[in-house]
Order: sequence, then C-alpha cells, then structure tokens
Amino acid sequence: MPISDIEHPENTKEIPAFMQQCKEAVIFRLSAMGDVVLLTGVLRYWHEHFGMRFIVLSRPAFLDLFENHPAVMEVYSLKKEDLQGRAYKEKCKELAVKYKDYPLFDMHASTRSRLLASFWKNKVLRYNKFPISRRLFLWTKGRFASKKLLDKNVCQRYASLLSSPSSFDGGLGFSAFSQFSGLLKGSRIAHEDISREALIPQVYLSESEIGNAKSRLNHLFQGDFESSFVAEQVTKQSTNSSPNLSSKSPSDSPTHVSPKLSAELLTDVVAIASAKKIIAIHPFATHLSKTLPIQKWQSLADNIAKTFWETHNILWIGIGELPLVHQGKSLVGQTTLRELCALLHHCDMLITGDSGPMHLANAVQCKLLALFGPTCEEWGFYPVGKNVKIIHKKFPCQPCSLHGAKSCAQNESCFAHIRHEEIMENMKGLLENKSF
Repeated sequence: MPISDIEHPENTKEIPAFMQQCKEAVIFRLSAMGDVVLLTGVLRYWHEHFGMRFIVLSRPAFLDLFENHPAVMEVYSLKKEDLQGRAYKEKCKELAVKYKDYPLFDMHASTRSRLLASFWKNKVLRYNKFPISRRLFLWTKGRFASKKLLDKNVCQRYASLLSSPSSFDGGLGFSAFSQFSGLLKGSRIAHEDISREALIPQVYLSESEIGNAKSRLNHLFQGDFESSFVAEQVTKQSTNSSPNLSSKSPSDSPTHVSPKLSAELLTDVVAIASAKKIIAIHPFATHLSKTLPIQKWQSLADNIAKTFWETHNILWIGIGELPLVHQGKSLVGQTTLRELCALLHHCDMLITGDSGPMHLANAVQCKLLALFGPTCEEWGFYPVGKNVKIIHKKFPCQPCSLHGAKSCAQNESCFAHIRHEEIMENMKGLLENKSF
C-alpha cells in the first residue's frame, strides 16, 4: 500500500496557533544518515495534514534525500568548514537573518543546534530526544525507562514536536518551553499518538533515476557467466540436449563454456539471467560492532547463492572494503546516495545491520531484513512496515552504548548468536510474503 494511502484520523488538522499564520519553517538536522532519512516521513506527514512546507538545513551529503520531496521548498548546505569554531558562530548569525521570518524546528537537540537557536530571530521548537530516559536506560542496562522509550520511536518523537510540552522530559530548553507552553495549550495537535506506519520514511525518486538504475543493473548482470551452471546449459542447448534449466544447482556445473554458441542461444540465456531478482547485501556500519564480521557476511552470501540460485542474483552495496573474492556483483563505493536509493528500489530485498542504508531501503519500499546487535529497540531506530523483519538477540549486557560505538566486552558478541539458518528462514518468509 502506498504510504500516502494509509488512513489517518480526521481530527489531525489542528496546528499550534503560531503556525496557523506561517505554515513554513526551517528544519535543522545535521546527521547521521539514518536520523536524516527518518525525517522524510515526518515532513511528508506534516505537509499532508497541515499543509506545511520546510527549508532544510543539513550537511551536503544528506541534502539529496530531500530532492523532489513535496514538503521541502529549499535546502541549505552546511559544509564542514561552516561548522567549525568562530566560523559556525558567524554562520548562525547569517542564517538567523536570512530566515528571520521562519520559526526554527530543532530536530537535532545538540550543542550546535542550541547555538543556532540562541541567535534565531523567530520562534524555536526543539524535539525531545529523551536525553534523561536514554541515559537512565543505558546506565541501568534496561532496568529503567524502557516503557517510556518504547512508547515512541524516533519518527514519533520528531512528530511530537508539535504536541503538548507535557509529553517532553527535558528535551526542550527552558526558554523555549516557557515561550510555547501557552501557545500550544489548547491548540496542540489533537492526535499525539501518530502511528509508526504513518511516518515511514520516503525518498522521492524520479522516473529517470528509476530507469537509469534498471539499465545499470541489467548491464551489470546481463553477461554474468561466472555461474558455470548457466554455461553448462548453453553448452547443452548448443548440442541439442535440451536440458531443464532448473534441474541442477551451480555446484553440478562444468568450468568451461563451449565456444560454439549461437547468438540466439546467448540472447536466451542473457534473458534468463536478467530475469532474476536481486538480493542486496550491505555488510558495513559506522561502527564495526553494529554489523556481522565480513567473513560471516561472505559465508551468508554463499548460502544465499546456493539456496536462491534459480531466482536471485546477489548485489553488494555501500561504502567500505569488500574482499576481492565474493559471491555476486559489487557496486560498493560506486554509487551516490540517490543512485543507491534507485538501485534498492529495484532490489527484492536488502539484508543489512543497523545502518543508514537500512532506512534507505525502507524509504523506497524494498523488503528489508535487519540484523541488530548491541543497539536496542528502545533507541527508536527499528524500521517499520509489513515488508520488514528484524532479527535481534537480546542479552543482559545490552545496550553497550548510545550509538553502538563500544567494542563488545563479552567472549562472544550478540551477532555470534544469529544463526545462518535463522537468517535464511526469515529471508524465505519475506520473499514469499509470509507473516511472522
């Protein structure tokens, strides 16, 4: 079901009083990729329900995510040099003057965003990232604040920016709280508990981007005779043996291709190879502790190739170091952010750890199998949707840190307890549209 078709309560048209005069605002969120991607669904929701439009301030690497977004009327790039020391202070003053007619929505709640807010010449609202609850949960290893954190994921916390201050636990600065408590009282959004499904992120791809990605994938896989099984079938067809193309697995095939292949037979086999769907693998993460070891990804890819050789090709994506010898094809380090989104649009599934591309896949409605380790559901980043499956082995030592940056202190990491058989079972279920 398209995201725009999800039903919403009809009483969600209310908006804070000050926004009724100005339905445009400046959005500030610098990083990380996943956090920025999650904003796309929230901005869409506010646009569809309240007619709001936005100017987005972010790092250059992430601004492409808002291209073609119906709620975004302008983007402003904050380069690395803009964010350093005195230069950033001057940039804050410049932005405050440039956008003096717009309220500021601080969706980062960081030191930098607070400095910008201190110069802002219009109203400022700051989203509540539950700083106290998150640290209580971390320090007590989940004994405190779990219920509060599970109540809203990150998208819902973003959307709560236009809700009553009573739902905040310290995320709003005192001056901002005092300034807006009166404005929001009695004119708050009537529907605070916006469903998670209503806020699923969305990247808006153009027809040309989708078409170019399709052509690229066709070109990448069309001459793929590395599967000697295909070579065997062509050889047999060229000698009129008429084999059944689904009779053998790749391990049964020879290593050489007959040189006497007609153009017609080659065309037929290329069509067979191109007709296969694609399983994408993203084995990287900002922190190594948030993904499987690369050797385990390689072993998983071997299992996938053996199990789905009739129906699927394998594509490796992302930014990182991939071993020279691997199953399938690789576009690692060869795509822009939007090119990656367009490729994922054509993939039947993405398998990844807790990463930015996990949210990108969800934003282009690609089936998603997400493997979680040291990070936890309470942080609010679990992807949502009927085509999403999460495998997460939970242990008393979790969470290790707020962002998964710490190395595992145990003899075995939580990822070591995720079995290949369990991954394959969940893959099959997703590909067959089974409910879990």
